[in-house]
Amino acid sequence: MMSERQLNIKYMKKICIAVMALWLTLSSKAQHVRGSLQRGTAITSVDILFRPTYNSDPGEYINYVQFSLAIPQALSVNVNAYITGVGNFATLTFVQAPQYTQGIERIYTWICNNPGATVMSWFANTEFIGATVTFNGNPSASALVRMLDLTNTSGPGPGGGGGNNNTFFSIVSSTGDVTDYAEFFYDKPGPNGSMLGVYPSGDQFVQTLLAITLPADELDLSGYKDGSRNRLLWTTLAEQNNIGFEIQRSSDGVSYVPIGFMNSLAAGGNSQVPLKYTFTDNDPTGKQQYYRLRQVDIGGNSKLSNIVLIKSDNPALITLNGFFPNPATTTINIMIGSPGKDKITAVVFDMTGKTVLTKSLNVETGNNTIPLEIVGLAGGNYMIKLISSNGQVVTGRFVKH
Repeated sequence: MMSERQLNIKYMKKICIAVMALWLTLSSKAQHVRGSLQRGTAITSVDILFRPTYNSDPGEYINYVQFSLAIPQALSVNVNAYITGVGNFATLTFVQAPQYTQGIERIYTWICNNPGATVMSWFANTEFIGATVTFNGNPSASALVRMLDLTNTSGPGPGGGGGNNNTFFSIVSSTGDVTDYAEFFYDKPGPNGSMLGVYPSGDQFVQTLLAITLPADELDLSGYKDGSRNRLLWTTLAEQNNIGFEIQRSSDGVSYVPIGFMNSLAAGGNSQVPLKYTFTDNDPTGKQQYYRLRQVDIGGNSKLSNIVLIKSDNPALITLNGFFPNPATTTINIMIGSPGKDKITAVVFDMTGKTVLTKSLNVETGNNTIPLEIVGLAGGNYMIKLISSNGQVVTGRFVKH
């Protein structure tokens, strides 16, 4: 069952095709714009390319643009993608449609229904970058990226539009629909470029020749009590234009105040290697403290980490207070609070729900730091379930690098 939004987009596609047919009937120019991909300046990004077959008319502007990108669904855990208009399209406003999975691919779609008449300028057979899409979210993956058109509904799996046949490539200008529906895409020669492909259904795509890195989007903060002090730990796998991290503390988990700032360890705020950070709160107050990070980039943008709770007294129930390091390579330390001496079962399972590791852990009253060897696990995201002897269950997430 298609949503109202999907139906509206589907009918807009039909209208676009009808407009194009009328335009080509009235015009002898056979005006088209095709699309392609190349790896962006950053290894985490792709450039969306456009190549028209004609010179833009005086005062011509874009009414509508839509395109979709896909990465393998298995690598799309927590992956997000962000768009920036470039050149001709810098003033356009793109709206990202809801992500969805089609076959073995995860689909990301952007739509621009231009509310203003921003004049464009382009030249026949001259390629230009219309937008850059940056991926982040999966700290241990890279993937070939496809720009695709899923308008056919024949057959299941990749290339079958099915109920999601709102995924298409289209560009409409003020002088008519200028998408080439016979040949949507073109290949981009060179190692950073792309090549054409066709699904079994006949739907078309163009795919990057080099994999795009999917860097960590989340800030995975962990912490533990060390005598009278609280220690915080976090690791970044990649940084882009990062200034540093503001450390914030709260007594109630609602109102936070800054208690320190750590500059980025990356030269110029950019890094493609893991960097480890530690911060010590020498003067925690009260029986419990909540902590979080606010990462700030050069452009003034910021994002918050997860929240870590560190308690000074013994818990009434078992608590999972975090992991360090996280991501981890060979061993991850689990921080567990326990109301008494107990034997806890730790069950680790991957993102498909398959159990990959089971271990018994002995804990004492209060705060415990228990090492767990994970060297045999494949890189990726994992969930862990802790089960106490009386059946209490707590869960958490960590990353194997």
